[in-house]
Amino acid sequence: MRARGRNTATTEGHMRKMGSRRTWIAGSAVAVITAAAFAAAGSLDGTFGAGGVVHTNVGASTQLKDVAVQGDGRVLLGGWDRVGTSTDRWRIRRYATDGSVDTGFGSGGSMTGRTRTRS
Repeated sequence: MRARGRNTATTEGHMRKMGSRRTWIAGSAVAVITAAAFAAAGSLDGTFGAGGVVHTNVGASTQLKDVAVQGDGRVLLGGWDRVGTSTDRWRIRRYATDGSVDTGFGSGGSMTGRTRTRS
């Protein structure tokens, strides 16, 4: 899913199904990544984040590229942060099953690295 709003920010979105228990939708816009968990019946899963939704300000222009759910239910969001005018770095952010940031992962719940230069 890709949409362009009036402010010309690109929104990226992805969806994953985890068995019959939860469906995940995740997306990004400017410096915020968002994940939402839906119960099998289709309603937001209130056991994840605030009413089923987590918003995280990552402080950089981010394009979310994928969402994955580990076997233990923790959620990984991965994508690219824009750094300066010509460099991107990858970012992976991990959340616990309740939607809290998994601070035991990387540095404060995120791993980043410089990997590509835009021309």
